[in-house]
Amino acid sequence: MSIDHTHPALQGQVTENGKYQVCPASSPVNCWVDSFWQLTVGWGEYVYRSVPDNCVDLIFNLDELSDAFIVTPFLSPIEFPISGPVKYFGIRFSALGYQGLIKAPLGEWLNPDCHVNAHEMLQPLVIEHLQKTLSQGNNFLARTEGVAAALLVYLKHPKLDPRLLRFIHSALDPNFGDLGVSPRQLRRISQLHLGLSPKEFARVTRFQATLQQLSTCSPWPVWPQFYYDQSHFIREFKNFAGATPASFLKMSVLYKKTQTSSE
Repeated sequence: MSIDHTHPALQGQVTENGKYQVCPASSPVNCWVDSFWQLTVGWGEYVYRSVPDNCVDLIFNLDELSDAFIVTPFLSPIEFPISGPVKYFGIRFSALGYQGLIKAPLGEWLNPDCHVNAHEMLQPLVIEHLQKTLSQGNNFLARTEGVAAALLVYLKHPKLDPRLLRFIHSALDPNFGDLGVSPRQLRRISQLHLGLSPKEFARVTRFQATLQQLSTCSPWPVWPQFYYDQSHFIREFKNFAGATPASFLKMSVLYKKTQTSSE
């Protein structure tokens, strides 16, 4: 059983002195990777607001490739200070996809900062190969293709708990039925392998699903499918995005450091 990558995880738009590019992972690397992305920031002091997506990101500073770090799942918007000009390239692993490179379960190495030095978690050979590949790519597409090929040299198919896979596939459907695991067991394996409780993972999954619908500019309201009422939807959205749906769709998630974020 594999994870559905039909709709890659979404972040906000970048419109202020920067550029955000994203490319969904294609077969066969999409068995592990949700998408690849690149953030280019111009001169100045900025803040980048990242929203929850249940993914693990491996990120390289393209101007200083020894600067590589991992961002683990989180539950509220995280603001990263950035001094431009700089370029970052990210590998966004799907839920459980990180296990293709990292044997240790996420719950054993995540920390409250949701920020881990990649050199502590990945084999030196893997990092060196990715660094070399990124240094040879002269544009985003070339880097994406090169990194996908490089990853396939090292990615392994881990033995995934079928109970956890059933939960991931049913996270949007509260009436999915018997998952073959008690609530206590599900909470234990979810926190160990996903870094979040089942309830937290499902909440972020619903948030990302509403982002997908909002991004299509559908004329139909998005909240009835996942939330009790509109106020519940807006409250949950603000918890995860730091802004109302209407404001988030208009704002740039990259903004000047002196600028205060508001909805």
